[in-house]
Amino acid sequence: MKIIITFLVITTSFFSAFTQEKLFYSAQVEDSTGTFSYIIFDSTGKQLIDGSHDWIGVNYWDWILVSDDKKSIAYNSEGEPLGIYNIESTHHVWVQCTLIPLKKEGLWGFYNKTGELIIAHQFKDATLFHEDKAAVILDQDTLLIDRLGVQIDEPFIEDQSRRFERLSGAYGLTSWANADQETFTKKGKVGLREVKTGKVIIKPIYDGLFNLEKGQVTVELNGLFGVVNFNNEVVIPIKYKKVMVLD
Repeated sequence: MKIIITFLVITTSFFSAFTQEKLFYSAQVEDSTGTFSYIIFDSTGKQLIDGSHDWIGVNYWDWILVSDDKKSIAYNSEGEPLGIYNIESTHHVWVQCTLIPLKKEGLWGFYNKTGELIIAHQFKDATLFHEDKAAVILDQDTLLIDRLGVQIDEPFIEDQSRRFERLSGAYGLTSWANADQETFTKKGKVGLREVKTGKVIIKPIYDGLFNLEKGQVTVELNGLFGVVNFNNEVVIPIKYKKVMVLD
């Protein structure tokens, strides 16, 4: 049996900071050369991380992953760095996961929700844990390991729950269905109203409405995007090339 190098730490109540589902927006800006970059906002319109960046994503732990020059930095949901830098690749992660595989300097290791390194970077590839087992490639061997990084004496069989696959960004401009609100059009402009009563929530002054999320909606006006809440207050200024919900 191979014993794999591990870093084991005692976790704390800090886990609770990642249990809430938060709403984030990525706003696209364009510079004078035509290059796009992204700014991240929370649901109050607060910019969480300074500057604009090549790519921004959020996972189910509400980690914010900010990428520049093809390498990422991990932040918590408040925009505070988790101390994980130069991430080259990552897997998606589900709420019930307790460890996430990240790639640095060509090798994969596993971190917990607070950003602590649990199993050292030593693998050529790694999958998510499922039923307390993850698959890893060490040297030329594909192995199963437990949550302490110790090899399990069991053959690896790839299936939907344990696959060598990467994180794909889950964000976009989407419409909605089966909501209590609906869009309507008047004189070529779009507004929002209650389905049952017809009460107007957002006046028909916009070119498009998207991403109905928690009492606010992405709006398009004259080719630019922002976010407006149900009180018709502008949460994110209507000045961006796109505004996307990060999920």
